[in-house]
Amino acid sequence: MKWLGGGKSLGYKLNMATALLAIGVCLLVGLYYQNDVSERIRDVARHEMADLVNSLNLALETKANRSDVQRVMGALSTKESIRRISLIEGEKITADNHAQHIGRTVAESFGSQVQQLIRNTRTKNSDDPFLEKDGVIHQTALLYLISPERQRLRPFVLYVAYDPAALEQAAQKGFMEFILIQSLGFMLLLFINTLVQQKVVLGPINAIRRQIEADPQSELALKADDELGLLVESYNASIRQRIMQAKELEDSRRYIDTVINVIPVQLAYVDASRCYRFINRRYLVWLGKSEAEVLGRSVTDVLPPPVEELIVPYQLRALQGNQQVFDAEFDDKYFQATYVPDVTNDGEVVGFFACVEDLTPIKANERKIESYALELEHKNADLVEAREKAEAASRIKADFLACMSHEIRTPMNGVLGILSLLEKTELSIQQKHYLDVASTSAESLLTLLNDILDFSKIESGKFEIDEVPFDLIQLLDDFIQPFAIRAEAKGLKLLLDISGIHLRWVRGDPGRIRQVLVNLVSNAIKFTEVGWIAVRVQASEDTANGVSLMVSIEDTGIGISKDKQEVLFSPFTQADSTTTRHFGGTGLGLSIAKRLCELMDGDIRVISAEDAGSTFKFHLRLKSEAASGAEWPPALNCRAPLLAGELGASERMLFELLDSWQLRPALLESNTELAQTPALAAADWLIYSVPEHLVSITQELQKMAAFATEKGLKFLAIISHRQQIGLAPTILSSCHYLCRPMQALKLVDILSDSDGNDVVLPDDTQSQLNDSAQILLVEDNKVNQMVALGMLRNLGLKHVEVVTNGLQALAALQHRQYDLILMDCLMPEMDGYQATQAIRKGEAGQKHKDIKIVAMTANAMKGDRETCLEAGMNDYIAKPLHQAEVARVLERYIPLDSTSCAPSNPLSADTLLFDRHCALELMSGDSELLGDILKVFAEEMAVYLEAFESAMGRRDFAAVRTAVHAIKGAAGNLCMSPLAGVAKEMEMAARRLDWVYLEAHQAEFIDVLRRTLEQSQLPTA
Repeated sequence: MKWLGGGKSLGYKLNMATALLAIGVCLLVGLYYQNDVSERIRDVARHEMADLVNSLNLALETKANRSDVQRVMGALSTKESIRRISLIEGEKITADNHAQHIGRTVAESFGSQVQQLIRNTRTKNSDDPFLEKDGVIHQTALLYLISPERQRLRPFVLYVAYDPAALEQAAQKGFMEFILIQSLGFMLLLFINTLVQQKVVLGPINAIRRQIEADPQSELALKADDELGLLVESYNASIRQRIMQAKELEDSRRYIDTVINVIPVQLAYVDASRCYRFINRRYLVWLGKSEAEVLGRSVTDVLPPPVEELIVPYQLRALQGNQQVFDAEFDDKYFQATYVPDVTNDGEVVGFFACVEDLTPIKANERKIESYALELEHKNADLVEAREKAEAASRIKADFLACMSHEIRTPMNGVLGILSLLEKTELSIQQKHYLDVASTSAESLLTLLNDILDFSKIESGKFEIDEVPFDLIQLLDDFIQPFAIRAEAKGLKLLLDISGIHLRWVRGDPGRIRQVLVNLVSNAIKFTEVGWIAVRVQASEDTANGVSLMVSIEDTGIGISKDKQEVLFSPFTQADSTTTRHFGGTGLGLSIAKRLCELMDGDIRVISAEDAGSTFKFHLRLKSEAASGAEWPPALNCRAPLLAGELGASERMLFELLDSWQLRPALLESNTELAQTPALAAADWLIYSVPEHLVSITQELQKMAAFATEKGLKFLAIISHRQQIGLAPTILSSCHYLCRPMQALKLVDILSDSDGNDVVLPDDTQSQLNDSAQILLVEDNKVNQMVALGMLRNLGLKHVEVVTNGLQALAALQHRQYDLILMDCLMPEMDGYQATQAIRKGEAGQKHKDIKIVAMTANAMKGDRETCLEAGMNDYIAKPLHQAEVARVLERYIPLDSTSCAPSNPLSADTLLFDRHCALELMSGDSELLGDILKVFAEEMAVYLEAFESAMGRRDFAAVRTAVHAIKGAAGNLCMSPLAGVAKEMEMAARRLDWVYLEAHQAEFIDVLRRTLEQSQLPTA
């Protein structure tokens, strides 16, 4: 047992398992061997039986007397293993190796089981006649022999009693030898297994045990690449992890101790017997004791008696499991104590944690705050009084601003209104241009006035920025022209670069953007004596639905010194005091521009040096706006424009713009002969920049237009505003031109074959309101009365009565029925608000209580619209009045006149439709060239007329517009002004999808076209 390792050792357990397995194997092999031996003995018995049958058949085959049979039976029974052999015929024993049984019956000689075995053999009821009983094997066999008595073949049963004892003894001897050999093999295996275990398993394990007993914290120094090596590596990993955890635990303990000792509260732990088990440094400092004097001592021994007496009830309740929080005062010091019970999982309270906080500084601060609060109560009373005074002053200021807004905007309404009425009259191109500039300037002035009135809102942070969709290109076109005239008058060049704009429609506040531009460009013109001002605009989408607008205004003016730039955007500040005296101004514009940029999520900055010009840059964040049919850059019919003439900075910017539109522009330098340039072959437009020093340019334009026509090119002239004044009427009606800096939308119209330079005719196609409508105009200002009456008459309203205040309006309503009232808000005796409220109350009669009332007010303050609607008015129109806005509002309440599309001013039969003299001037007097062109014109007109009639039959507005547009352009270039005018009216109707007008004027248009062709083909006198 000791050799095996002891009863509890791993070697004993492993070897005992091997031994038990060997015993089990021996038992199984023994059982199998015994079973196999029995089966082999039976096989031997069967073979012996077969040999006996064969021998008997051979011996008795020819001779079968009784003596021979007995002699054969005796010979066969000589084998030691055969105890008895009998030959049975029927139920009688014929022969037997024991003579006493011969002649006896089967029943007399055999037991019942043997008898049954014999019968089964005779009747063939058993395939294997075999019986093993009492250590003897009984076998029978059926054979056919010649009967000694009858001498013929008869069935016989051969019975044999076989004794297997000798075979069993031999088998037992072999079995014992096998068991012995097997046992020796197992013992040898057990011995070898034990040696291997000792070497491979038990030895290393004992070595590991000895290392662990020597140093449990060290890693094992055992190298192996088997499972034992994995076990050692796992043990070493666990040792390393345990060492790391111990270090982390030590660090955590150190951190906790440090935190506990530095936090500004007193901490301790008291057990169930009220003895201190833990205390932090701050608590020890407060007690004035060391840790040895406190730990393990009771609370009664450590704390002063007054303190201990105060806290005992709380400590006892904490030991009962109830958390305690209480305040205490001792020696003019204030404390707040918290006792938290320490409860085990079994619900037993084994102590409590004590946390004591010194509240003395807080209490001192509370006393100060109480003193301050008392002082504030006295000051609040003063502040309330001051606030009431400030609110009263604010109301006075608001009333003043409202009054100033009304008084300033009222004359502006007159100016803009008269300009609007003038726009509806028949004007020349120059007059139309000046009218546009005057209107734009007046509206810019009105915008500036509004911004000045709103300056107080900007200062108070209550100013709001609108967010509406607007056309950025249109804004720049409208903004630049008034300043171009001012700059040209001063001898400066104003340049506009929009090649960096990649979208046209955006959402933002166009009025505020225009105000910033106006301010910066006005300053640039004001402070620049020689040189140029360049406005560069870039707009592109940079985020989802976001637009970045970058604008720079660069000039060659007086510049700004570095020290003045820091205060440049402060209110009422200019570069120096002499600037105001020399140039004028308040210094408020840049401050407003900066505030507006910041309100629009942007910024503004300046780059400048004294006597070196300035560059102002501002950046704004806008939103994109999808607008149908307003793609930008535009798609043009123009492919390869040729720029010639005096090519300055403005023309080179035009070149860059056309290039950014994916065209193929070409520049012709001034020293190159135009007729000889190879670029003419690929060009489809000639854009000619007229030299600025030329005053009369009519002949120059006629010459260049004729040259373009001769080369099959379309012609566009670039001129100055000064040169536009001296243009002849024939040039105005037959030649495309633009003033510097070019307006982008007009440029697009021209390059798209849209004629933007026709003589401006009265717009007879405008929708008219029902002229039977009865209107009451309540307005006290005479100029405003004139403006409103003029606009209403332009809209077809003839029945308008004017009164000057609310009382007169109430009186008028009692004597006449009206469809609508246009009500001014601020009037003497009774204003518009009071008059509206009186009408709604029925003071002008019950039948007028629901009459439509539209407010007209020059107030610009926020909330005016809401005030009008709250007073009972139906709608609101702000002054200055704009006819389009007036029409838009009135159309909601007054139906359109169905006859507004009736033909106006039909051409008489003797009207001159073709001015041959004008056309000859355009061709430089070349009548042959004019004749050729007129022939081509007639052929083209036949094609366009057929296209027009086909489009009218299909009600295809786009096709109608294309056909009449082409006819209009060709007629205008050949001095056929009546045809161009009629075609223009038809094009405008097609644009607004007015089928009634197109159908009503179709016959007139075709008649004018045919009569014009007839006059153009008449021979010259």
